[in-house]
Amino acid sequence: MTLLGLSARNAFRNRTRTGLTVFAVAIAVMAFVLLRTVVYSWNVAGEAAAKDRIATRHKVSFVITLPKRYVTTVREVPGVKRATWMNWFGGKDPKNPDNFFANFLVDPETFLEVYDEVEVPEEQKQNWLDDRQGAIVGSSLAKQLGLKVGDLKNLSALNDPGKPSAS
Repeated sequence: MTLLGLSARNAFRNRTRTGLTVFAVAIAVMAFVLLRTVVYSWNVAGEAAAKDRIATRHKVSFVITLPKRYVTTVREVPGVKRATWMNWFGGKDPKNPDNFFANFLVDPETFLEVYDEVEVPEEQKQNWLDDRQGAIVGSSLAKQLGLKVGDLKNLSALNDPGKPSAS
């Protein structure tokens, strides 16, 4: 009798015990994987973030805005190189109102200086700076909404699916 044959014969001697053991091991493996996923998710944002950047927000939520004068106060703090501001507002796909995406109103003069990881071609950057109604949209969201560079969209239509949009 080999060791493999002995263990197989013993494993199937009591099928309930074997099934419960396999189930318990599966639960333990799943719990480990889920916990590792949570730990990884917590750490990945910190690893991807700029090491020399700090953000401030309202104590309740980033949806509630801080007074704009705080930017001037922050810029006067010794060691601060640049500061910008942004206000959050929600957006919805007019074709699919359940599809929510975040929008931020930003200061165009300082936003791309502070968030230097946002890569925009120089011509498109200048067009955005010249147009007060312009928007920078990520490639995946643009694909999802069917947008391309130069499209004219009514932002109120993005927030209110009942209104028509210009194109």
